[in-house]
Amino acid sequence: MTSRIILLAFSFITYISGFSQTKGDKLFDSTKIHELRITSKTDPNLYQTLQDDVDTPDDRPYYQVDMKFDGEKIESVGIRTKGRSSARREQVPMKIDINEFVPDQEFDGMKKINLTNSYVDEFRQKDRISYELFRRAGVPAPRSSYVEVYVNDEFINIYLLVQQIDKTFIKDHFADAGSLSKYTSKHKRELKYGLDVFGNFGDMHLGDINPQLFQEVYFRDFLKFIVINDVIKAVDNFPHTNYYTYYSEKSKLFHFLPWDYNFTFRGDVNAGTIQPRWQLDIIWNTPEYKKLYLEVACELSQYLFDTSFIEELISNNEAVMASNSQGVTVTSAAELRTWIDKRRGWLQDQLTIEGVSCRDYSYPLQPGDLVINEFVASSDNTGGIQEPDGGTPDWIELYNNTNQDIVLDQHFYLSDDIDFPKKWNFISEVTIPANGYLILWADRDIHQQGIHTNFQIKKSRGNLLLVYEDLTIIDQVNYGAQELNKAYARVPNGTGDFMIQDPTFNTNNEPVLSIDDQIKDKVTIALYPNPVKETLKISTTSKVKSLTLYSLMGQELAQQTKVTEEMNVASIPKGTYFIDVQTVDGNSEVVKFIKE
Repeated sequence: MTSRIILLAFSFITYISGFSQTKGDKLFDSTKIHELRITSKTDPNLYQTLQDDVDTPDDRPYYQVDMKFDGEKIESVGIRTKGRSSARREQVPMKIDINEFVPDQEFDGMKKINLTNSYVDEFRQKDRISYELFRRAGVPAPRSSYVEVYVNDEFINIYLLVQQIDKTFIKDHFADAGSLSKYTSKHKRELKYGLDVFGNFGDMHLGDINPQLFQEVYFRDFLKFIVINDVIKAVDNFPHTNYYTYYSEKSKLFHFLPWDYNFTFRGDVNAGTIQPRWQLDIIWNTPEYKKLYLEVACELSQYLFDTSFIEELISNNEAVMASNSQGVTVTSAAELRTWIDKRRGWLQDQLTIEGVSCRDYSYPLQPGDLVINEFVASSDNTGGIQEPDGGTPDWIELYNNTNQDIVLDQHFYLSDDIDFPKKWNFISEVTIPANGYLILWADRDIHQQGIHTNFQIKKSRGNLLLVYEDLTIIDQVNYGAQELNKAYARVPNGTGDFMIQDPTFNTNNEPVLSIDDQIKDKVTIALYPNPVKETLKISTTSKVKSLTLYSLMGQELAQQTKVTEEMNVASIPKGTYFIDVQTVDGNSEVVKFIKE
């Protein structure tokens, strides 16, 4: 009997507390200060050369160098001066192109990275805080970290290392490569790659906007984008300059992406109104647009500038920079903290002035009501589940543990990245019936029938997160390597730990655990109460000879050989267990119960 229990139990995969490395986890680890060494084999005065290139902003060459990041070396990468007004400083900003001289070469999944000098930012935090606020709201934005930079072994200064918005960035955040454009400091749009599809919508800089644009923009995220820009007082950004636009061929929608935020969090903290800048009067003057704009502002007012989040972010930035090995002094960010705190109050006051009474955007359900119940990360046509348009892609099953319908709307998100938990959300409302299931196809085919996410599930190991607008983690699964045509499923259904088993697509996960089917001579048995707190009682058609208690992983915890129909389980921790009931007539049965 023991071997049968152990075989069953070890088909479970233990909960994995770690998480998989994703692109950029080395480069953009924000918990420590990194070391970047740039070495030129041909130019001993490379940094002076980069300084000299400041005067030729439209004709700056890449120089071939070797790069060593935290001791890890990459040869033959390109480096050049970047920026315009920010470049005219003693500390020169730089761009590194890892595949400039070696095609397709990358480091930590990245092909281009930026070294910014925090121009006009005495705190060296404004760019980083701005990007984290956008990411907190669910708007894709670059990752960043702090780094000590050395050129030919000469220490230059502390820089902020910033992820490049390029094809790699787009593929990590969206369902296709699409088309990417950048709005430059000359108020001109530069097509980075793809089709030039944005020109039909008027001049964003001058406010001559074709209303059709708002039918072809991921509008709710666009409103988040402009509200955040206004609240942080981004005077050198949208709608004038320093932002990207991405167009998805699959969704036929535009997205606006943030860039370059050193000119933020400054000036009169009480200046301005919540009304969008004059270039966007069309939003304020169109009732349905204005209503949604104020709703989005209400949402952001409740979680964007959360006091504990801001304090933790700023304090961490200060501590990381202060840990530099060269004794560089870091300016206290006390003034920045005060500005942000006052601006939080400004936003709330502006909503009051507009007569807006914000509803509560806290997560409306209870823990365990809605769960990630099962998923398949690797399948083929020999055993995979087929989607409506054909093929056997990854899929995720959500389950409603309640007796009431649950409506999922744009405030519910799913992600495979713990650093960006708002990666994908429900554009249209969908209902999961009481004690019912919902299937999501994780294949990036967002243009096909059914509900499709903009990411695929990692097969080696990774994370899945279900998140609400206020950043409540509804459910999180950290998992190990997955098997072809096998599911990772909760057992018991909706509440249990995860195990690898045959898929139970859109139905209860438990039939695969039926040990009863493996036992020829079964007894009729019932356990009560189940779940149990103290004493587990056994009801059976035959006298009990012995009771053996096993953990979920097959470890024998206790045995009773005295004839009895109950077992005291008060001392064992909460969880799922098995009990092997042996009867006097030689039969046995294994039954599962929950200790609460």
